[in-house]
Formats: sequence, structure tokens, C-alpha cells
Amino acid sequence: VRPNLYCYASVVRACVANGRVNRGLHVLSLMRVDNIAPDVFVYNALLRACARSGRAKQAFSILSEMRRNPSVKPDAVSFNTVITACARARDVDRAFAAFRHLRSASPKLKPDATSYNALIDACAKSGEIDRALDAFSNMERDSV
Repeated sequence: VRPNLYCYASVVRACVANGRVNRGLHVLSLMRVDNIAPDVFVYNALLRACARSGRAKQAFSILSEMRRNPSVKPDAVSFNTVITACARARDVDRAFAAFRHLRSASPKLKPDATSYNALIDACAKSGEIDRALDAFSNMERDSV
């Protein structure tokens, strides 16, 4: 019996729930070896783990992989989680890059209050008050 997507997803969630980010990422690599395509839920679980541990670079890398994968499209949760990871890591430039990717991902996908709050948090934690105020102005302009 070979594990399927649901088995792998359960293992990834278990790793994430127990703070074992590297183990979760290892399971992702095993999925690739077994030619099991991860879905948005597997990716988002790994993104949450990266966000909790402030691994902005790794979260951004996972988001980039999702964007290159034609069978998986990042959703608002994906982008917002990456922006949150960047905030925790005080990586404001990557937070803005993820925000720009969110804006350009799809006409159906738009920044919401969570997106803007995470972006403003990234600015605040990085001491970028002017950028935080600009983001707030854009939030008002976008009627969010």
C-alpha cells in the first residue's frame, strides 16, 4: 500500500502541529519522490509552520513553488500567511513582495483586512512607519 495525498497531508499537519517544520518539509520532499502532488492545504500548513517560526525566506520559497506549480494556485490564506511570516522575521521587503504577488495573482484574489494588517505589522516591526502609513492609506483607498 502506497501513501496517497491524504496520508501525506495528515503527516504534514502532524509535523506542523508539533512545531516540526523541517520534518514537514521533509515529508513534502517525499511526496515529490512518490509523485504525489501537494495541494493548497498541504502548502498552507507548511506556510503556517514557517510563519509561526519566523522563517520568511522559507515561506517565500514555498509560495514561489506554489506559483510555479500549474496544479496548485496560492489562495488568500497562502499570501497572508507569507506576509505574516515576513512580519515575524522583520523582513518588510519580502512582505511587500508577497503583497505585490497577491495583487497580481488573479483578478479574483484581492488583499483583504488580514493582508493589510500583516503588511502594516511587518512595517511596524521593522521600524518602517512611513511605509505602514502608506499601506494604511492604500487600505482606505481600496475600501478594505
